Amino acid sequence: MKYGFLDEAGDVAYTARATATFIVVVVVVGNPQRLRKAVVKTRKAWGKILQNAPELKAAHNAPRITETLLSHAVEIGFDAAAVVVDKSKI
Repeated sequence: MKYGFLDEAGDVAYTARATATFIVVVVVVGNPQRLRKAVVKTRKAWGKILQNAPELKAAHNAPRITETLLSHAVEIGFDAAAVVVDKSKI
């Protein structure tokens, strides 16, 4: 069995404060526990910096934290699919 985790970035609005793109990503893994372990390893590696963070958001963390998480995720292996919408083209 495969498990998919979906997340989005951006918004679908067309106001002056809206983002220029809307992105949807699905990460697919065979064992979700291994993906959770990648997150735990990242939290342990960064200690108190991530102690109270409810989730790891790339937009709110230093790029090195995101790189750490992705390096742990690559070790477990996963498939990913992304849809990127340039809203200026719609």
